[in-house]
Amino acid sequence: MSRTCIVVAFRRTSPKDSACGGSSTCDVVSELTVDALDLSWLQVVDAPARCQYEEDDSEGPADVIAVCSVSTELFKTAGEVALTSACSSDHLSCEVWLTAPCRVPLCIDSVDAFAFDSEGIEDGERALTESGMAVMKQALQPDQTLSLLQIAMERVEVLGKDEFTFAEISSRGGPRGDCDCLGDQSEYVTMAYKALGGPLIKSQRWKQGKCRRLWCTPNLGLRNSIFWLLTRNQFKHIAPVVHSKPGAQEQDWHSDGPHTGQDANWDGKGGSPPYAVCVFIPLIDLDPEVGFTQFWPKSHHYSQLIGFGPAACIIGAAVDGVIPAGGCVMYDYRLMHRGMPNRSRATLRPLIQLLYHKPSYKEKRNYAGKSISKIPNQVQLPVEPRELPHAGEQDLA
Repeated sequence: MSRTCIVVAFRRTSPKDSACGGSSTCDVVSELTVDALDLSWLQVVDAPARCQYEEDDSEGPADVIAVCSVSTELFKTAGEVALTSACSSDHLSCEVWLTAPCRVPLCIDSVDAFAFDSEGIEDGERALTESGMAVMKQALQPDQTLSLLQIAMERVEVLGKDEFTFAEISSRGGPRGDCDCLGDQSEYVTMAYKALGGPLIKSQRWKQGKCRRLWCTPNLGLRNSIFWLLTRNQFKHIAPVVHSKPGAQEQDWHSDGPHTGQDANWDGKGGSPPYAVCVFIPLIDLDPEVGFTQFWPKSHHYSQLIGFGPAACIIGAAVDGVIPAGGCVMYDYRLMHRGMPNRSRATLRPLIQLLYHKPSYKEKRNYAGKSISKIPNQVQLPVEPRELPHAGEQDLA
């Protein structure tokens, strides 16, 4: 039987003690039943402060956000009123915020909840498998980060305001673009590769040979991606630099790669393992002024969430990827995300992007197949790094 997902916002209409009788509001909501819709609660959480409810909403912010699944046929017949009337009381009001054809994942965590280090490989494995993202606060040393920044700034200088796309370089028009940052700088490719793969290779799991089998079962999510993808030289683009100049606006929500294989079920299980993992390494400290990348954890499980990106902010599920220079965010190539605005006056926001993927995957979305070397009068990319007066800053006047 077909199911529909509904996201419901609950508000207490009386003091908490009166509304819940000593129980938490989440517990009260979890015990509500709506037989007319064959309702099943999937996730009930205290509403994050980052929920972007309407400013002119006289009822104020929600107290609880709940996700449930209902029978599609029954919902078509009974409608929202069957749910809101059954779930409302003298102490609680409810409002349907969203309906979707698949589960809508909630997230109340900050980016720190996805962090791991070389001593906590299993934490990173769990985060990438379940949530589609994992974070290392220090993947590169400061001198390594500065070296990469110098090269990246040189590469970015060749990009103008026109839009063009080649296999090695792409300008998205105006303040955004990306290009093959490291090119033939093999020592820097090796540096980034070892810095990310090193802690994983040294782990006990790798030493015991338990991670050498390739794409074995769906349950090996991060083991198949982190341990294999980051320790085997299998990637399409060595290290493009993705940059956002001052004035860059927020992007639309999107996933870098298409969904292939099987989606997860309503319990979030059974989805196909990742075919590609992307690693973002910012080369300057990220903050609200220069911007960052925003992620929707667990969105990689469901292909039918494509187009629902704006809902992530409304329900408070968007996580701000604010990390320091030299750190990294690893994410499933299917995970929904967006670049945020660069509101600074003169600071370029560069990051290295490492794409690791199964050999069978062919990158078609983000780079055209034609090489710039085959175009007459092609742009010549600079090779030698130069001294920068201030790391991350460039006079763009």
